[in-house]
Amino acid sequence: SEQVSPILTELENLKLESRQKMEHKNREISRLQSALQVAEAERQKADNEIRNMKMDIEQWERRVKNAEEVRWRAGMNLAKAKAEMDWRQKADQEKDFFMERMKEELTRLKNKLMRTEMRKLKVEESLEETVMELRGKKREMEQMKARVDGLVRAMQVQPSGM
Repeated sequence: SEQVSPILTELENLKLESRQKMEHKNREISRLQSALQVAEAERQKADNEIRNMKMDIEQWERRVKNAEEVRWRAGMNLAKAKAEMDWRQKADQEKDFFMERMKEELTRLKNKLMRTEMRKLKVEESLEETVMELRGKKREMEQMKARVDGLVRAMQVQPSGM
């Protein structure tokens, strides 16, 4: 009985310490899961922004193509009607200005898309790191649980008369 009492006390201490560590790990896992949810929401938001920007770029590209077609038609009409040359020349200048503005806007949107892609990559990298950290914490918790289970089984196997 004198030999078993210190062992039981040590086992109780280990059990308490294990519970405390497991609670700490559970809190840490909850924190990491929350961070993972936030990162997922940010990634989804970035995906939505990218999708919207791609649609904007497609729309601007269609506008640029349409503007180029309009400019070409204006050039054809210019050759047909010299009497309207001054008016057509002014229209071409306005179209050039409009095309330039559209090309600048397209460049701006492409740059914005690239920055958003970079943010998305950073969020995904952070997400992967968080997942790896979660897996490590889960392994630690499983190892700790296995040790506690082993100690409990060892206590049950030992004769109670010692």
